[in-house]
Amino acid sequence: MYSKIEYEKGLSYYKNKNYQKALPLFKDAANQGYAPAEAKLGEMYLNGEGTLKNYDKAMYWSKKAADQGDADGEFYLGAIYADGLGVPRNYRKALYWFKKSAEKGNARGEYGLGWMYLFGKEVPKYYDEALYWMKKSAEQGNANGEYLLGYMYEHGLGVPQDYNKALYWYKKSAKQGYAPAKANLERLESEH
Repeated sequence: MYSKIEYEKGLSYYKNKNYQKALPLFKDAANQGYAPAEAKLGEMYLNGEGTLKNYDKAMYWSKKAADQGDADGEFYLGAIYADGLGVPRNYRKALYWFKKSAEKGNARGEYGLGWMYLFGKEVPKYYDEALYWMKKSAEQGNANGEYLLGYMYEHGLGVPQDYNKALYWYKKSAKQGYAPAKANLERLESEH
């Protein structure tokens, strides 16, 4: 119970980008085996939030969380393997972890799995499956999922080409500050 309280206090600091205060609270909760704190700690080491980037520690904490069935920990493991961060790139392992996360309804896991199908990483390019997972991610407000759903509509990948729908999803993603969406939005608006 104490670890959950620490985690929630840390999350409050984290959401306000006060990473220096969030980090020790997450560490305390993670050291007590609280999976959401383990996953958040993995994320902070992965992104260098409140600490230096440390892929070994990101892997360690993400794996501890994932081993407890935490969907965020599973997503971070997928991302670590997909991008080869501190480990050799391994799309097979990335697919495994993204799928576990996505099947729990995690928006980032859904995005990761959709990305693998969209670009044919460890699986054949399969636009219907990519569309399914990208829509689920985007409908939960994931900026990356919104961006790639816009990309699919812009290029007619698994859907009829539709610039209005592409603009819609790019705008949603851009409002969250996702730079590639802003760039595509500006380009598409100037072309059409």
